Amino acid sequence: MLRQPQLKQQYTTLDWSPHDRIEHGLIVSKARVAESDKQRLRAAIQSMLRDGSMEAIFARHLGEIPARQMRIEAVAMK
Repeated sequence: MLRQPQLKQQYTTLDWSPHDRIEHGLIVSKARVAESDKQRLRAAIQSMLRDGSMEAIFARHLGEIPARQMRIEAVAMK
């Protein structure tokens, strides 16, 4: 999607781990999701990063080391 300029007006890209080599993402439609819901989603993701929930999910599916690395990179972005 990032390579299709005609679609850029339809989505916003937020990269929580810009140096991460693992391909992952969350896509939310600008047309179908209200701005207030997008803000709540951002807040929820930030909360999960702060409290370790996101790291626990990544650790369960990717392993401890990649999960820890993703957390460090996400925290460094702030």
